Amino acid sequence: MGCAFATSSAMALATTNYQLVPAFGRERRHRARVNATGRHSHSPQQGSRRGSFSAAPASPPCPPSPHVGLLCARTEWKGKCGVTARRVSVSCATSQSSYLPSSSSASTWRVLANAARILWDFGRPHTLYGTAISIVSVSFMALPWPLGLTSQALAAIAVAFVQAIVPALLANISIVGWNQVSDVEIDRINKPFLPLPSERMSVERGTLVVVVCGLAATVLAALSQSLPLFITVTASIALGVAYSTDLPFLRWKRSPVLAAGCILTVRAVLVQFGFFWHMNNSLMQQGLPTALTQMISSPALPLSFQMADVILPSSLVLASSVMCLMSIVIALGKDIPDVEGDKRGGIRSLSVQLGQGRVLGFCVALMCLVYAGAIAFGTLCTSNMFSMAVTTVGHASLCAIMLKQAQKVDVNEKSTITAFYMFVWKLFYAEYLLLPFAR
Repeated sequence: MGCAFATSSAMALATTNYQLVPAFGRERRHRARVNATGRHSHSPQQGSRRGSFSAAPASPPCPPSPHVGLLCARTEWKGKCGVTARRVSVSCATSQSSYLPSSSSASTWRVLANAARILWDFGRPHTLYGTAISIVSVSFMALPWPLGLTSQALAAIAVAFVQAIVPALLANISIVGWNQVSDVEIDRINKPFLPLPSERMSVERGTLVVVVCGLAATVLAALSQSLPLFITVTASIALGVAYSTDLPFLRWKRSPVLAAGCILTVRAVLVQFGFFWHMNNSLMQQGLPTALTQMISSPALPLSFQMADVILPSSLVLASSVMCLMSIVIALGKDIPDVEGDKRGGIRSLSVQLGQGRVLGFCVALMCLVYAGAIAFGTLCTSNMFSMAVTTVGHASLCAIMLKQAQKVDVNEKSTITAFYMFVWKLFYAEYLLLPFAR
C-alpha cells in the first residue's frame, strides 16, 4: 500500500534547523549551477518506493555581495508509514543579516579565549598553582594564633597579599617562559605540546611576554615599598635567568648541583622567608599583632625557634626544611622523563648520568625522609593536640599515597614517569595546606 505525503494531512512531525554557512567561492559556484540548470544543487534525492518528493522550484539567483552566506533551511517530514524525507531550500543572507554580528562577536571571543589559553600554557599552570598556594600558606604562618582578626586586620592582610601574589605570578611566568624560549629545540623532543615547540606562539612573542612580565613584576614589587618582597621577586628572576640563559658561566641547568640549588633557593628559602617577612612587616606597620609579636609576648604559644637574636615560628622552620628536600625532588624529578632531549641538548642531568630508575628511587626515598621528619616534628614539637594530629596523620597519609603511586611507574614508559612527576607537584600543594597547622 503506497504512502502519500502532503504538507497538511500527512505531516506527523516537522523540525527546521537554520545554519549560516560561509559562502565566498562556494556561493559563486552554487549561483552558477542555479543559473545553468534552473534548479538548486541541493535538490533532494528520490524517496523510497512508497513515496517521493519533487524538487522545490528554483529560486532566483542570489544577488552579488561582498559578504554573502547561504541560509539553509532543512525540513523533515515523517509519514505514517515511517518513511522520512527531507526538503532543503536555500536563500541568501547578506551582510545586513542579523546573523553576521553575532558570528563576528563569537569569533572575536574565540580568538581571545585561544590567546588566553596559550598564555596560560606558556606560564606552566602547575608552577603557577604552586606559587599561589605557597604565598597563601606562608602568609598564614605570619598571622597570630588563634586568629582574632578585626576588619582593620583583614584589610591589611588583603592589601599585603595582593601586593605579594601579583608580582610573584608575573615573575613565575617570566622565569618559566624564559626557560621555554631558551629550550625550544630541546622541548621539540621532550615537550612538543608547549606553545613554542608546537608553534602556537612564536619565539619573538614569547620573549616579549617574558620581558614584559619580568619588568612588571619588578616594578610592582618596588612600588609596594616592601624590601623582603622586592628581594624575593628580583632574586627569583635573577636565578631563573642564570638557570636557563645559554651564556658563559650561566646555563646552570647543565649541572645537577647548580640546577637543584636554583630551585631550592627559590622554593625553600626566598619564598618561605621573603613572603613571611613581607606579611609580618605589613601587619606591624599597621600596629597589628603577628605570629612573631605573639611569640615575644607569650614564648610558650606558639612554639618557636631562636637562632642568635632571630625568633622564628615552628611552622616556618618546618616549611623551609620540608621544601628544601621537596625542591630537590622536583629538580631531579623533572629531568627523569626528559632524558632523550637532554642528551641531544648536552644537558648532563643526573638522570642522564645515573639512569632514570636510580634517580626515581632516590626521589622516592627522599620523599619518605620528608614525611618521616614531618611526622617526628608533629609528635615532638607541636604545642597542642590538634596541631599534632593534623601534622602526623596528614603526612602519614601523604606518604602512603606517594608510595602507592610510585609503584605504578615504569621507567621505560615516559607517560608514567611524567604522571608521577606531576603527582609530586600535587604533594607539594598538599604540603602547603598542612604546614600552617604545625604550631
